[in-house]
Amino acid sequence: MMKRFRDLRQAEGRWAFFAIVALSLNRIRLQALRYALQVPDVYIQGAPKIIGRRGIAFGRGFCAGRNLWLEVVQLPGDPPQLLKLRIGDRVSVSESVHIGAAHSVDIGDDVLVGSQVLITDHDHGRYGGESASDPDCPPNHRPLFCRGPVVIESNVWIGDGVRILSGARIGRGAVIAANAVVTGTVPPGAVYASDLRVRLLKQYDPISRTWSRQREA
Repeated sequence: MMKRFRDLRQAEGRWAFFAIVALSLNRIRLQALRYALQVPDVYIQGAPKIIGRRGIAFGRGFCAGRNLWLEVVQLPGDPPQLLKLRIGDRVSVSESVHIGAAHSVDIGDDVLVGSQVLITDHDHGRYGGESASDPDCPPNHRPLFCRGPVVIESNVWIGDGVRILSGARIGRGAVIAANAVVTGTVPPGAVYASDLRVRLLKQYDPISRTWSRQREA
């Protein structure tokens, strides 16, 4: 250890002292994190935000960048240890990734996730059909709505800025292009990019109290 420090000091000067201290503190933080999560080989940079730990199953070799946010939402009547978020083996996610599960999010093995990615199986409110949400109700007070579970099969590559929403299913080996929005099924082995045009999708009618889809111009 001392020889390593001397070699580093000779190569890097005073910066070597800071690097050694930071490395030592990070090792202590990582051991404490692994103990708290009860996952012996997880590697997460920084301090993650994890809510509902009992509802999360980590696979082997999970790796994440800074600002990780994992959240399992407990709905009324749920047992306290109901698994809702399953992460496979050797899953690697970059910085500022948010994964939220109120019903079921299942991520396969060897999935690579870019930065600034959202994966969620629920929405705040319902915007079609019966019991549609009223826009006068604050979004945070609208009941959570799920169009279906989120399934990401093995060997999927998800680019930066992707949004994977309720009801999405991504087949094995698919590639999701940066900034895409996924709401349906992506076939195995496909390269997927969504239409990012800005357009009006639905409009609320206060008379009928419904959300109606708008026609393309």
